[in-house]
Amino acid sequence: MKRKLWFLFAVMLAAGLLSQQAFAADVSTEQVANVQNLTNGVAVMDDGIVYAATGGSIEGFDAEGRNVFSASLPAKCGNVCARGDYLFAAGYMTGHMNEIYVLKPGESASCKTLDAGQRAQAVAVDYNGYLYCVNSTGTRSNGKKATKILRAKISDVVSLSSGDTINWTKEYQPNYIPPASDGNCYPQGIAVDGRENIYIADKGSSNGYDGAVDGIYKYDPATGSVSAMYFTAGSSHRLFTWVYAVCADDYGTVAVAGRNNNEVAVFEPGSTSADAIVKGYGYPEGIGMDKAGNVYFNASNNSDTAKNGIYRINLGHTAVTGLTLSASAKTIKVGATYALKGTVAPSDATNQDLIYTSSNTGIARVSAAGTITGVKKGTAVITVKTVQGGISKKCSVTIVQNANTLTVKGKTAVVKYSKLKKKNQAVARKKVITVSKAQGTVTYTKASGNKKITIAKSTGKVTVKKGLKKGTYKVTVKVKAAGNTKYKAVTKKVTFTIKVK
Repeated sequence: MKRKLWFLFAVMLAAGLLSQQAFAADVSTEQVANVQNLTNGVAVMDDGIVYAATGGSIEGFDAEGRNVFSASLPAKCGNVCARGDYLFAAGYMTGHMNEIYVLKPGESASCKTLDAGQRAQAVAVDYNGYLYCVNSTGTRSNGKKATKILRAKISDVVSLSSGDTINWTKEYQPNYIPPASDGNCYPQGIAVDGRENIYIADKGSSNGYDGAVDGIYKYDPATGSVSAMYFTAGSSHRLFTWVYAVCADDYGTVAVAGRNNNEVAVFEPGSTSADAIVKGYGYPEGIGMDKAGNVYFNASNNSDTAKNGIYRINLGHTAVTGLTLSASAKTIKVGATYALKGTVAPSDATNQDLIYTSSNTGIARVSAAGTITGVKKGTAVITVKTVQGGISKKCSVTIVQNANTLTVKGKTAVVKYSKLKKKNQAVARKKVITVSKAQGTVTYTKASGNKKITIAKSTGKVTVKKGLKKGTYKVTVKVKAAGNTKYKAVTKKVTFTIKVK
């Protein structure tokens, strides 16, 4: 990744607020709001307002740390996430564990309570308009608890009325087995990145105090693969006791909060060890990211109340501002390829990854690198989207068949008059017409010539009928190659000669 990250902790360190450990990347951290009684959730909306859970409410803070929003919740929430105009929170307390709370801060401070239909341990949103929740209601063949992930369209969820049950349209069960002593999964947090990879924070034990087993699992729903990206057991990754929350952004950055050792770790895209660890005083129970890719976390339960609040880890990302394609329309022959190139602006954008998709893979396929392959005749649209920022452009492709390679040549055949006086004479097609390189089924249709000379449509066999007088006869035939998925149909005329003598 092209990034220039730097540590600027002088002020915070002088105040005794944070300790730091630098890894491959440098960051700067600052307190954005001094707030007391923070609990499990932090989320940032596109307008920059930071929302934090404080026991039985959600409070919003502007860039100056001023409290600009407040909404009461039915109970303490498990975590908070945001997308578009909406905030979502997972119920946490006994009697509220199946609840998901929906708020639209720009309109009102009222909270809508929806029924998840089952435990909603934590919620997350992706960049394509879906809401996710995670719980441990899945089962494995040995009867142990497994992680289950549910997904629904945000537009469907926000249209529900308070008290309605969410219709989850997709369900996943990542196949991972944590080395917990009881063999169960204990998902505590969930996040989704710009490629729809899902990250699960598994606290590793029922109480979250077994530091040898907790970790972060990366799940790819497209392939079903699971990898323990930041697993702590027996490793030097220096993760946590009780991984309490995880967040991921469209840059590919992942951040993890460790509640019981008061640390937040930041991982660059693809990294399997922390690039930066920030240690604050108090429990970092909530974690989120803004659209610039900066990480926010809370600090609570400090005896020095000045240290409580919301902190931002500034990662110094350069955002994607534009995307251009090498072509907006392209004609490609079946079987041929074209390398569609997307160029991200600015050239030093932190995440320049692109996602290529085809509207119809039966017509045109596109590789992860943008190579389009013509499959069969038709039209399709190739969409190119930036992973960071979600900027998309389209290229219309028309797939055409190749020119048929059919070649034909007329020849001369001789028929003996002595035999023709007695009966019809057959002449094999290859003695009068040479056909080669034909694509598709070949047929023959007589175009002109003596009516006593005929040709079979399917085989091209020529029949010279009894009674034809001596002489030389020219016959013109239309030879058609019907083509196939790769080649066009084509018709060519050829003239052959029959000599009767």
